[in-house]
Amino acid sequence: MDAPAILHPSLPALSPFPAALHITKDVSPKALRTIQDIILLELYVSEVQDSDLDRVLEMAKAILPQHKSLTELRFPRSPLTSAGCKRLLKNMKKNRVSVGRLTIPDDVVLQQDEQKWLEDFARNELRCVLARYAIMNLYLISVNDLLIK
Repeated sequence: MDAPAILHPSLPALSPFPAALHITKDVSPKALRTIQDIILLELYVSEVQDSDLDRVLEMAKAILPQHKSLTELRFPRSPLTSAGCKRLLKNMKKNRVSVGRLTIPDDVVLQQDEQKWLEDFARNELRCVLARYAIMNLYLISVNDLLIK
């Protein structure tokens, strides 16, 4: 069963900060609609495995107006591999999915030559920046923890 995708209707259209749409890999690209009025848009897709990457590109194409670009495409809580990342970049070019920054988890194990290939391909073929982000396990404080007892 596909989870519904909701984009809040009051998101500012001309904000200097990007709007971020965070969904899981289980959302059907058919459940998404083109987002017309937001200039800067980031797409975060969680729990993605290598086998889900083509679906993620379908999601990106579904929300982007023709000839537009995502500010960022990021994969939180996603156990990607170096082979998956390489295939993703090649398929982004093939499917004309444009992003300003492609961000993959820091725990994707890459040899130095693989990292260089991905960075060079992203820069030269996709005209984007390949970035890594550290996975942080933050301690969440609930409101009840803050109440004076």
